[in-house]
Amino acid sequence: MELEKELSEIQTLGKREEKLKEESSKKYQELRKRILEGETTGDPIRDFVLIYARDSPEVADNFRIFQSQVNENINNLVLRIEKHQESMIHYMFPHSRQDNFMTNIYNFKLGQIKQELRVNIKDGTFTIPTEKHLTSNNPINGEYWEIQDGDILLDSMDLLKIGLIPSLYPSGFVNREKINFHFGDEVKKYFKTHASPGELEYANGLALLGLTLPAELDKKYQEKVQKDKLGVIHTLEGLFDQEAKLRTKIQGVFASVEICPDAIVDEVAAKLWTYEDRGQLERTVGSIEETLKKALKKGLHKEEEIIELDHRGIKIPTSFSSYIQTACQKYKVEISA
Repeated sequence: MELEKELSEIQTLGKREEKLKEESSKKYQELRKRILEGETTGDPIRDFVLIYARDSPEVADNFRIFQSQVNENINNLVLRIEKHQESMIHYMFPHSRQDNFMTNIYNFKLGQIKQELRVNIKDGTFTIPTEKHLTSNNPINGEYWEIQDGDILLDSMDLLKIGLIPSLYPSGFVNREKINFHFGDEVKKYFKTHASPGELEYANGLALLGLTLPAELDKKYQEKVQKDKLGVIHTLEGLFDQEAKLRTKIQGVFASVEICPDAIVDEVAAKLWTYEDRGQLERTVGSIEETLKKALKKGLHKEEEIIELDHRGIKIPTSFSSYIQTACQKYKVEISA
């Protein structure tokens, strides 16, 4: 009988506990709703954690550390590094079904912090105010950095990848998908100790953000800029030469076709004979247009610096601007204001 009594008491306590849990959950949902409607505890981090992490002290501590890192580096650089893993063959050939070893792919965002970290309660995100920032591009496309207007936004998945929120996913996912942040002097150190992107892309990033480069780094950067500018001209010169040779070859075929009573046969024969060359000519002209667009992006059409072009041993002086503008006019590549 004594055991039955104790068991009954335990069951009663269990029912009370269940009821208290229901009441607690209901009150918690009401509290979340009030915060989302604009009420606040006076602490944005606490509000955020109450809504998205059930008031977890661990998550709150993680957020406060990150908040301090951002707020203590106003006017300093911030570097966001996102790593994910992909099959190497799928990265190079997206439609391939063949399995291959996994490789790490890194994407970067670089900016200058302008204000304190913003906590966006309603949409569950954080904002690092940068006004503008850079995103890393595929180096195969030419330019490494691409300028983006606006701030660096961290959504809920980003917060998970940073490790600010405990993961509900398998550990393998967290290992494959990670985001790290560097602030202030750590940014410079990262580029100095990593071959890719490397110091020169760091310098390029500073220049694109309108920031002053250290003297020693500026010298290396200016040398690279000059080399890149001349590289564009040399590439165009090679393409122009290739185009001229192809046009001469194609015109020669058409000119040498024997005149016969049926002119259509001559034209068809010439077109068949020059099919590959005409295809190569089209690709060459396309490459010229793309190279000119890159030159415009670099601002070479505004560069008044004088260079010397070598035409059959004769040095011909011209400026970057004159050279690029004339070529754009010839190939109908628009120069925007």
